[in-house]
Amino acid sequence: MTAHHMLSIKGRPALCPLAVTADGKLVTASGISNTDVINRAVLLLDFIEGSTPRGTT
Repeated sequence: MTAHHMLSIKGRPALCPLAVTADGKLVTASGISNTDVINRAVLLLDFIEGSTPRGTT
C-alpha cells in the first residue's frame, strides 16, 4: 500500500504524512501488516492514557 492510499480513504484523511512514514518503517522493520501496526498503536495509546493520571502531560 502506498502513502497516497493510506492518506485518504473514500476521500477523507486517514493518517497524517508523519504517521504514514512511521507506519511504513514499522511494516518494513517488523514484517507485520499496516492494519496490525495501527491496531497495536491504538492499543498502546489506550494503555498509556489509562495508566497516566488525569491532568498529567
